[in-house]
Amino acid sequence: MVPASVRFVLETMAKRQVRCLLMGGQACVIHGAAEFSKDIDFVVPLDEKNLDCMRLALQDLKAEVIAIPPFESRFLADGLAVHFRSKHPRSNGLWIDIMTQMRNVDSFDRLWDRRETIDTPRGPIDFLGVWDLIRAKKTQRSKDWPMIE
Repeated sequence: MVPASVRFVLETMAKRQVRCLLMGGQACVIHGAAEFSKDIDFVVPLDEKNLDCMRLALQDLKAEVIAIPPFESRFLADGLAVHFRSKHPRSNGLWIDIMTQMRNVDSFDRLWDRRETIDTPRGPIDFLGVWDLIRAKKTQRSKDWPMIE
């Protein structure tokens, strides 16, 4: 079951036609891992038109940057993630993390080609395939290793 706040963010991304892949803990839940996650993570292509769509979605969500760097292509191109907190009443407090690349993981286009999609009554959800998600979770963070199991 997808929490209402996560579902609202996904619907907002779809409404604004943001090309993105759900990743992180929420994608783990879809793949069957029992993880509680307080945020929602997306990987997006480094494409200005798509980033403009993302900006509109973030405006709809009343999302505010909660840490540096600002939401700019140059920082995303350097591999940095940009972190937001939604202030919209339907997703209030949910953290939204956006990145365009991950260490030791293929480019967005290759991830997109291998994505998995589930159809919901409110539209499809595109997310990282299981093997790409495992690669993305192989970080230095000890909390990610149980998920890989």
